[in-house]
Amino acid sequence: MQQKQKVSFVWDSHYRCNFRCPYCWFDKVWDEMDKHNVYPPFEKMVEIWDRMYDLYGECDLMITGGEPTLYPRFTDLVEVISKKHTVKVTCQLSGDMFTFAKQLNPERVRLDMNFHPLETKIEPFIRKVLYLYKYGFKGGVCYLAYPPNMDK
Repeated sequence: MQQKQKVSFVWDSHYRCNFRCPYCWFDKVWDEMDKHNVYPPFEKMVEIWDRMYDLYGECDLMITGGEPTLYPRFTDLVEVISKKHTVKVTCQLSGDMFTFAKQLNPERVRLDMNFHPLETKIEPFIRKVLYLYKYGFKGGVCYLAYPPNMDK
């Protein structure tokens, strides 16, 4: 008997980022894009993802953005969602990843960690990656291969 494949979602959480990378497709329009953000109440977001569970069972959810960790109550929301769904977060680790690591279950949450050398230093980024690994989180690290950075 064939096992049923889980439903997958990609949630582009919002148009907000604290980096201003020249290679981003939102370069020079971040302020304009920010006007399009919609933040339903926390309880409504929980209700939406509970409904997805009721409809499809456990789903795979990839959260991206902007910078998803800037979404209001992001860690709290992922904590609730990840009790019913597996979650993968694409982020640049500029937020409070120490609370994130302590609050979330690494068996339910994975990371795509993106290093942006024009916006941050490597040492704090590596410290956060190692801290997350220490707490059991899995995920890859991406170096943004923007041509002016290639010699580094």
